[in-house]
Amino acid sequence: MNILTKVFIIMTLVFSLTLAVFVALLLNQQTKYLTAYQTEQVQRLAAQAYLTKIMGQRDNLRVAVENSRNDKLASDAGFQQTIRNLQTQIAGQQREIAAKAAELTNAQAGVTALTTSNQTMTDTVGKLNGELEALRQQVPVLTQQAAELSRLNNEYKTGLEAAQNAIRRLQEELAEAQKSPASAAATAITGK
Repeated sequence: MNILTKVFIIMTLVFSLTLAVFVALLLNQQTKYLTAYQTEQVQRLAAQAYLTKIMGQRDNLRVAVENSRNDKLASDAGFQQTIRNLQTQIAGQQREIAAKAAELTNAQAGVTALTTSNQTMTDTVGKLNGELEALRQQVPVLTQQAAELSRLNNEYKTGLEAAQNAIRRLQEELAEAQKSPASAAATAITGK
């Protein structure tokens, strides 16, 4: 394996590990959101149960007030005070009901926000998985291209070495050829 292939494999490994850590963090965050969502559900159910209980108490109080009114409407001034006390309690309980209803609305808004966030994270994880799969599919092609480039590089190196050897031979032959006419001319002059 040449250096380019090793570097590419190391980069692919680092990218895969980084992506795996990112996916693990996303899954961990998704678990936290799911826990928060379940907690909100339990709180909402508890609020609804409390609301039902208070409404039952309110209805019971209303029935008690109506019965008391029917039985002894004008007989006792103290009874009128009791009615006022019961009405004050009902008003307080209605305020509590309104507050619990507001809490329930807030809890439902929180659940909706968490659901939206969870869906967004799920979409992001799906998108990242798709990108990872696309990159995995490119790895064999890029590996094959790297091998082909390595083969071509070796061929070019071989051709370059052959060309350099041919140039060296031609230079030697040229030097020999340049020496030969000079020595032939010197011999011709000496021979005369």
